[in-house]
Amino acid sequence: MAESKCSICGKEFAPNAKEWRKWECPDCLKALDEKEAAREREERKKNRLLLIPEKFRKIDTDRLDLLQSKSNKSLFITGPHGVGKTVFLYSIAKRCIERDQKIKIIRFAAWIMELQSIYRTEDGNPFEGARAIAEFPGVLFIDDLGAEKTTEYVRQIIYYVLDEREQRELQTIITSNYSLDHIDANIDPRSSSRIAGMCEVLIFKGSDRRLGKKE
Repeated sequence: MAESKCSICGKEFAPNAKEWRKWECPDCLKALDEKEAAREREERKKNRLLLIPEKFRKIDTDRLDLLQSKSNKSLFITGPHGVGKTVFLYSIAKRCIERDQKIKIIRFAAWIMELQSIYRTEDGNPFEGARAIAEFPGVLFIDDLGAEKTTEYVRQIIYYVLDEREQRELQTIITSNYSLDHIDANIDPRSSSRIAGMCEVLIFKGSDRRLGKKE
């Protein structure tokens, strides 16, 4: 086979007849592929960062030691209003993006309202929306579980999502103002059981940091 000269480095080489990109030598071809893969990774990260509200792109948790040790686990983060649960959740999400992991973030009350809106349309299928969340193969972030009005419909949705996540062993990060005991007594004992089975529980304490900023 006749040799060709690489269009990038100028080195002469025998091109592979099966390779359509025959004007680059193997070393330059590999470098081009690596450069393109890196560009695609950066583009994915940029797009996934848009899933995070702008406010939380600019701030990070001050619980850095905890973040480093827990960011690869399923977590249930509970505590009163304003103690940093949501900031911690989004800080984990940003680490996942840096690792090029797929993520999905739902604010639970708003998501329930979206499903109910779909249900009211003629051709809507809220089950498909719930299934897409339950079966999402990446890291699922559920912010403020329990903030929505608890109806039988909501109980079924919560249980369905949590049950699927546990059975599929998919990483799930949940924040809630309520403890597992409260969820057990007031929402659904099946859901609290699923959370306990798949998540490590983190209890955040302290005063409302939002109020402290006003002083």
